Amino acid sequence: MKNIKIILYILLIISCSKFSNDVGKNIVKDDDLLTSEKNIDISIYNKIVAPASNNTDKNALGCYKDPIFGDVKASFIMQPMLPSSGTIEKGKVDSVELYIPLIPRTKKEKDVNRYITDSIYGSKSIGSTISIEIFEVLDKLKEKTEKYVTSDKFKLGEKIFSGKYRIDYDSIKISDDKKIAPGIKIKLDTIFFKEKLLDKAGEDELKNNANFINYFKGLYVNIGDDCDYVNGFIAILDLLNSDVYLKIYAKNDKDKSRTYELDINKNGTRINKSEYDANTFSSELKRNIDNPNLKGENKIFLQGITGFMGVIEIPDDELNSIKSRDILINEANIRFYVEEDDKFRVPNKISIYNYEKDRDIDNYDYDDLIGGKYDDDKKYYEINIGKHINNIINKDSTNFKLGVRVDAGGYMPYRAILKPNEGEVFKLVLNYTFKK
Repeated sequence: MKNIKIILYILLIISCSKFSNDVGKNIVKDDDLLTSEKNIDISIYNKIVAPASNNTDKNALGCYKDPIFGDVKASFIMQPMLPSSGTIEKGKVDSVELYIPLIPRTKKEKDVNRYITDSIYGSKSIGSTISIEIFEVLDKLKEKTEKYVTSDKFKLGEKIFSGKYRIDYDSIKISDDKKIAPGIKIKLDTIFFKEKLLDKAGEDELKNNANFINYFKGLYVNIGDDCDYVNGFIAILDLLNSDVYLKIYAKNDKDKSRTYELDINKNGTRINKSEYDANTFSSELKRNIDNPNLKGENKIFLQGITGFMGVIEIPDDELNSIKSRDILINEANIRFYVEEDDKFRVPNKISIYNYEKDRDIDNYDYDDLIGGKYDDDKKYYEINIGKHINNIINKDSTNFKLGVRVDAGGYMPYRAILKPNEGEVFKLVLNYTFKK
């Protein structure tokens, strides 16, 4: 038995079998080994599970209307830290400025670097505006290692900014000889920062960051209630960019100019938030969510930022039927075709995970076999969960429910409508090797 297993694993590594459409058709023949396929009908149905949202590498802000998923709104929380250098002194505040760039990507045109605006999702009309509100957060934020989801609520305090803002798609001019990447650059309330920071100079609240984050817990960057969903957009912002800043321009009591730059892009907690309006769902999506067919749908709706995902159930009896044989699973593929819409970007990748425990399945140590990336030519995703299925068959692992979702779901508004091949149901295609 041990020698057979060794031979099988060697075959798995050095061979690459192509799939056949015929169940049970022999593809590879050896003196003692055969390789076969088995198609298993699986059920997939929709759920909404708010995705993990803290400390992602990007943050989203805006609102827009999707004809299927309805009205979607994105906002975020950031946790300022004390300046890395210099000490805050008592005095007066002249101005406070917040700058967060879009994901910066440039293309050279006629020897000039132009910014590409592919981090805008929705309307890209020049001059498009969003209504922004910024509040102080009153709830103490968890440690960075603890989990938040996009639907979590927070107690808010004083509003320190409210107004319309136009996203610049070109660079922002700072001076005649300096420009910065397009993004959000706004002036905040000077009185709030004077009272919150400068008036506390020398006191325990500003002694160190541990004290500071208990005192000044965070800022909530939100979208106003008057947001124009029809003509709106969501901007993907790069809070980890080294150019991000929250600067306080001040004068101390001796009338000497001071600039204090709070750290908002390195050490503090960052949390994405999202909202959707179920009353604006399409009728088909609303039916899938309110009354899911647990035996399996013929369409599965995925959206990253709001948590639309699919639950996958693989029938136990189908796997049990081959458990009694001495086999090794080479591959176990699920193929998801995509209902395309030119107006909406298809996610680059989707992933499968343990739905019941919300964690990765034991499959990701050979990522080159898994797939999950969108094939733009073939118009489908294909994911190999071979190791997971092999664990069920040969190691008596639990056949738990799986989830399928958009990668980087906590902030990306990308969406996909998945379907099986025309005229079929969703299938798990097993390619396995066994002893004659």
